Parts: sequence; structure tokens; C-alpha cells
Amino acid sequence: MEIKDPDYEGIINKLLELKPSGGCDFCGSSNLSIHGKLYQLTAFSQGKLLIGAATIPLVVVQCDKCGKIDLFNAIHLGIVKAEGENNG
Repeated sequence: MEIKDPDYEGIINKLLELKPSGGCDFCGSSNLSIHGKLYQLTAFSQGKLLIGAATIPLVVVQCDKCGKIDLFNAIHLGIVKAEGENNG
């Protein structure tokens, strides 16, 4: 799923504010990029795909210097509404 009307800079700034030291926790760089699509994490099921299983929508943030990837909950960041919230 594409991130609708992405404010990549706003998302990065919010994440940098949440982290006391800011930037990549591996190399320290503050040059971060957001992948333009949302990904999802599902519960482990011994290698079987569970249709209809609960998922967590994720924003993928990558350090431009070392390539480290971090995953953030898209609901918590306000990019996706939680299940049951009015999507209108």
C-alpha cells in the first residue's frame, strides 16, 4: 500500500523527536529515508499463511549512510487509522 499524501519530512522529524539521541542508532547519521510503501507484520504460524490474521501496518525507515532498517507502527504515527476507527 502506498503512503497517501506522504509527508516524509514530517514523519522523520517526529521520529527524531521521539529518540533522545536522534538519528540512526547504529552509525549516528541523521540522514534517514522512508520507503514509499507500507508493509505489514503478521503473527508467526509455523510457515503457514493465516488468511484474515491480525496484522500491524509498518513504516520502513532506512539510514542513508549504513542501510540499517527500522520498523515503526503506522497507526501510532497517524498514517493509518486503527481498525474500527472511522476511515471517512
